[in-house]
Amino acid sequence: MKREPVVVTGMGIACSAGIGIEAFADSLFAGQPGIRPIRSFDTTGFALPDRVLLGGEVADLPDDPVPSSPSLDLAARAADKTFPSLDRVQKLALLAAVEAWTSSADSLGGVRTGIVLGTVTGGIRSGETFLSKTRSSASTDADLPCRAAPESAALAVARRLRLSPVNLTVNTACASGTTAIGLAFRMIRDGKADRLLAGGAEALSLFVASGFSALKLLTTDAIRPFDRRRSGFLLGEGAAFVVLERLSSARRRGAKVFGTILGYGASADATGMVKPDLTGSGLARAMDAAIKDASLSPAEVDAVNAHATATVHNDLAESAAIHRVFGERAAAIPISAAKSLTGHALGASGGMEAVASLLTLSRQALPPTPGFEEPDPACGLNVIRAGQQRALSRVLSISAGFMGHNAALLLGRADA
Repeated sequence: MKREPVVVTGMGIACSAGIGIEAFADSLFAGQPGIRPIRSFDTTGFALPDRVLLGGEVADLPDDPVPSSPSLDLAARAADKTFPSLDRVQKLALLAAVEAWTSSADSLGGVRTGIVLGTVTGGIRSGETFLSKTRSSASTDADLPCRAAPESAALAVARRLRLSPVNLTVNTACASGTTAIGLAFRMIRDGKADRLLAGGAEALSLFVASGFSALKLLTTDAIRPFDRRRSGFLLGEGAAFVVLERLSSARRRGAKVFGTILGYGASADATGMVKPDLTGSGLARAMDAAIKDASLSPAEVDAVNAHATATVHNDLAESAAIHRVFGERAAAIPISAAKSLTGHALGASGGMEAVASLLTLSRQALPPTPGFEEPDPACGLNVIRAGQQRALSRVLSISAGFMGHNAALLLGRADA
């Protein structure tokens, strides 16, 4: 039975490469990274002695991230005095979510709405604050432990935008944002909800910086995906969301359509905590599943938006997966990557890269991949070094994470 298409009717993003879709698109197609010294916490010891730790930090994050908008319940907003106490991840999530929702939603009219959010560390910045306080001072801020909860960002967004009844937070490591969009896609397609906000949110933290520093995965150089000189990634933060609904709903209310979710696939390697499966078989299963979910073949995919962490093992594993799925065509299919612009934003990365893929389709242009200069022959991929116009109908956006988590979305043009 032919299923009704699920379309994207709203997009929003907040990251170091731009707050708002237009600012992000400008950076994406200009190949302009948003990498700067991390200032929001002490990074002493995480870089070489004579260098500060660089990353994709969002500068000048406002205390009140919700703009005045007739689309929001401003009376409820005025009555809510919690803005100054929002966790950093909540602020980032609200920036992106409000843009996505207000670019999509009219009067809700009783439809079943909600949010599906992917994150790895949630409100960890509030958790770090809580642990740094004495018992007596911590007890004066009763909301502080709640802001540290993984689901705090989804709740903040749902509360602000009055989204109900769906409210889910998922963690599949660095595939979380892609997983969240995939789950929302299935819920809409299966008639379990009418309009959902889906994506990821993540904030830079001392915990994450210390962990990846200990694993020796952070570079002091540029992020160089699939480059023979690659030496790791820089951390990032931010949030990105899409609004999903069935095509008939979008047409009925005259909503603008930014693209189509054609298919979703996921898998788990179960091979180890950190090191990926170098055969690429797990990620290839997720990619194959997304393509089959759309009732298409690999030959009908026009480009790939890669996970591309620029670590030695992950780039090799991802390259192996691409070769498994596309065979002889793997060396020719265009590959782009966004982490060199934004840093690695963990659970938010999948949402950011889905937005980048949708912009690629809407502008019919492949963005450049900053940092890629000397191809690694062991990867054997056609990584886009300089941006170029290209006729594109479908882009496969892929994510992989610790614990062997993999997820893939097949995205189509608005008229797909």
